[in-house]
Amino acid sequence: RDEIEFSSFKDLLTTIVTDEQLRGIFAMHTYITGEVDLKKIKADEEFHQFAGRPDWNRVGKELHVAYPNCEVGVFLCGPAPIGKQLAAMCSKFNNGPN
Repeated sequence: RDEIEFSSFKDLLTTIVTDEQLRGIFAMHTYITGEVDLKKIKADEEFHQFAGRPDWNRVGKELHVAYPNCEVGVFLCGPAPIGKQLAAMCSKFNNGPN
């Protein structure tokens, strides 16, 4: 959870969102919650980057509105408790709440 780890992961994400076939399937939103000097992180227009702990309920609602007929899934590189929160969010919003 530092600049080096993020840069390595960012390269992988950029590869996914620049692939023509995958671009229509994936929407990338990254949340950096560790201690990171944001001045050292270059913004990338290929996907959305955020710093700080996200409000998963708000994120889930936004994804549900943006992709109403799709099942939303999440890839997490982080602690298990956040994984449980994300699994609950996906379950909630994939089952249709507005």
